[in-house]
Amino acid sequence: MPNQTKEAKSGWTYVLWGLGIVVLIFIIAALVGAAGKKSTETVIVIPPTPVPTNTPIPTTTTVPTVAPTEEAQAPSGVVTPGEMEYVLADTDWKVSSLDGYPYSSNDLDKAGISLKFIGRTTLSGYDGCGNYKTTYKENPEKGSLYVDPEILMEVVTPTPDADGNIGSYCEDLSDEGKEARKNLLENLPNVTKYEVDGTTLKLYDQNGTLVLTARKTS
Repeated sequence: MPNQTKEAKSGWTYVLWGLGIVVLIFIIAALVGAAGKKSTETVIVIPPTPVPTNTPIPTTTTVPTVAPTEEAQAPSGVVTPGEMEYVLADTDWKVSSLDGYPYSSNDLDKAGISLKFIGRTTLSGYDGCGNYKTTYKENPEKGSLYVDPEILMEVVTPTPDADGNIGSYCEDLSDEGKEARKNLLENLPNVTKYEVDGTTLKLYDQNGTLVLTARKTS
């Protein structure tokens, strides 16, 4: 009997030892697995978005519209090249000054010299003795003016006097009138540029010399 009891105790001892070893193995395996899992996992930490404390608030700037003053506006009455087409067409003018005319403006005014731009091609008028006619070409964009040097003359026959004598205006012209007529017919073909300022017309030659000034009549 004692031998059997001793053997039984020895068997249980082996069983307990075996169970202890198995439990120990499970514990070790669990610890190893947990450690491996921690080493393979990646933890991503997202930092919180900072909240600005002094962020400027966008503002919209409105620029006030200032109406142009009278000084800033273009002066009225002055016609510059390119503002309007064919400034001279269908206008009448009376010559008030001629370049190189040696007599007074009153003498020139008495001569009654005129310019008449008919349409866009014909220039005619009175030269103090008779009527004249030629052609012209205006370029409003450049302010240029061409006058054909071939001027046709038409002498006006005066009304007979009480004795029935018929003279000639050209013969009866004063020296002032003759000089004005000569000056006009010689200088008109030299005109290359014009300028209109309200009711005043100025014609210039290629050198920029003022050839004549005229006042608008219609």
